[in-house]
Amino acid sequence: MPFPKNNLPSSSLPWGREVENQLESLKDTVYKNEVNNSARDATSQTNIKNINNILADQLQLKTYITETNPNTKRSKTYTNGGGEFLDTSDLTQTITLDKPRTLVIQYSAQCRVRNTCLDPTQSYSWYILSQIYVNGTRVSYADIQKSRTVGGAVGFANNPYSQEYDSQQMINIKRVKLPAGTHTISVTIDIGCTNPLGTTDMTVDGDDLSVAVVQ
Repeated sequence: MPFPKNNLPSSSLPWGREVENQLESLKDTVYKNEVNNSARDATSQTNIKNINNILADQLQLKTYITETNPNTKRSKTYTNGGGEFLDTSDLTQTITLDKPRTLVIQYSAQCRVRNTCLDPTQSYSWYILSQIYVNGTRVSYADIQKSRTVGGAVGFANNPYSQEYDSQQMINIKRVKLPAGTHTISVTIDIGCTNPLGTTDMTVDGDDLSVAVVQ
C-alpha cells in the first residue's frame, strides 16, 4: 500500500523518499522469496513423488522362485512302453502385476532315462516334453527325445540284458508381456516311450521354475 503523505520539512524529503524506496524494495524482496519458496516446495514435492514412484516400480522388478522339495523325483517305469503326464501340481506360481509388465519364465530340470533291452535287434524310443502355461494357455514348450536300434552293440551278443543310459538337462524359457492383474504360471511334463520286450525307467528331478519381472 502507498505511504501516507508525510509532514517532513523540505530539507528531510530526500531522506524520506529513500526510506520509502528501501521499504518498497524490501517488500518486493520478501514477495519474491515467498514465490520462490512456494515453487521450491512444489518442486520438492514433485521430486519426492517421482522418487516414490520409481521405488515402487523397482519393487515390482523381482524374481519369483517356486520352491520344490529337492528330494522330489518324478519317476516312472514302463514295460513294453507307455506314457502319461507327471504330477506337477507343485510347479505353479501366482503373481500380481500393478501394470503391464514383461516377464521371463524359465523351467529347467534334469532328465534321466534307462532302457533295458532283451533282444539284439531291438529298437526303442522315448521323449520328455515340458510345457509352460500362463492362465491356462500354453506359451512355450521344450522337449528332448531319442530313437535307437541297439542291434550290433559291442558286447551285446554276450549279454542278454543290455542297458543304455541317457541324461540331459532340459531348459524351457519364454519371454511374455502380461497386462495388470493376477496371473498363474504353471508347468506340465509329458513323457512317453516304446520298448518292445524291454523296460524303460524315466526320471525328472531337480525342477526349477522361476518368473522374473524385468520391466
